[in-house]
Amino acid sequence: MFPYPFRRYVYGSLLRGRDPSRIIGCLRQLQLVRSMALDTILDIMTPELQQDMADYSAAQSNEERAAISDKYEASMYLAHQDGSNNQAWVECWDILSVKKYREFVLVLATIPTMTPDKIAESFNSKFCREISVSTFALLINSFWDVRKLTTAQIKRSVDDLPSVQLSVNIKKLLFGNPVAAAKSVGASLKLNYSLILEEMLADIYLKYKEMTERKATVGEVKEVAYAVMKIGDRLDKMNKKGTDNDVLRSLLEELKLETHDTGYTMDDFMNGSREIV
Repeated sequence: MFPYPFRRYVYGSLLRGRDPSRIIGCLRQLQLVRSMALDTILDIMTPELQQDMADYSAAQSNEERAAISDKYEASMYLAHQDGSNNQAWVECWDILSVKKYREFVLVLATIPTMTPDKIAESFNSKFCREISVSTFALLINSFWDVRKLTTAQIKRSVDDLPSVQLSVNIKKLLFGNPVAAAKSVGASLKLNYSLILEEMLADIYLKYKEMTERKATVGEVKEVAYAVMKIGDRLDKMNKKGTDNDVLRSLLEELKLETHDTGYTMDDFMNGSREIV
């Protein structure tokens, strides 16, 4: 899988016969990448993909094209590209082309609990627009779907964003702070239990970091780490059904590594049978 949130746009564009350099040029124009090398796209053009590109071009029916586009999960993008008079695509391009619109949507789209309809409601309220939910679904699906990406892949994509401010704002989400991230672009979130837990996890994790840096006692660090584990476990259980995001898992692994003890298990820790050393 192409490890970027705009993978469906890339695969869809290749299937449509777009030149890789033109694809990168478009991504740069939309301020989604700063320094992506041409080889990043050339490397995914395996013989199998090149054959699918040829088959897509030669396909005589929508059914044949659909079978190929489904293989790369690019059906939504390609359906809007191959259609005529598509208002959703016009609106999608409008949002991506305007900095304040683009950054607003990308920040909210990175929050696991924000669905296209919620983003549409928030966007239209803030900017006095009437953009359809289908437009936001298309934009997120094609250009900023982070659901199947690991934390490292999300971070790499965020690091390559030309906008430093946007990069900073999205990074707030990597430690579960969606309220602060939303506020950074002028959006307000309706708090729910999941968001409250995410805020609590961010706060207690910062406290943990501060205690380890000042070399607090083992007992103090263990107490705070235990709180991180309890909150994180509850949040992880809530998120498992709707996301493959591994931010929490990475956070817990970092906790284990920073205690310089790779021998104990999470169960050992929760049961208090091992001391942090």
